Amino acid sequence: MHRRVGIIASTLGSAWVGIACSVGALAVGSVLTGCETKITDESFAKIRTGMALEEVNRAMGGAGTKQETGGVSISAAGVGAAAGSTQEVWIWKSPGREVSVTIDKGKVISFAKSGF
Repeated sequence: MHRRVGIIASTLGSAWVGIACSVGALAVGSVLTGCETKITDESFAKIRTGMALEEVNRAMGGAGTKQETGGVSISAAGVGAAAGSTQEVWIWKSPGREVSVTIDKGKVISFAKSGF
């Protein structure tokens, strides 16, 4: 009887290890794929001047990365902004592609794409 209990416990233990490994692999896959957004011509075409950042995030299929700048920053449209201004530049990247969006006072003022 003790031998049967040992086999059952061993089998259940292996099952739990398999489940834990599967869950761990899914979590790692989610983290790795969440770093970049799939950028397409269709997603870029949805961006409009005057949109809020949240709307751009939805159009691009995920959140971008805020570009940290010091001193004077240059937007995608070549517009310079002095330090302390309300402008922010957000970037979305996909292998070989990049979208840059400049936000001022919460609204898109310019946007550009490169690599496609």
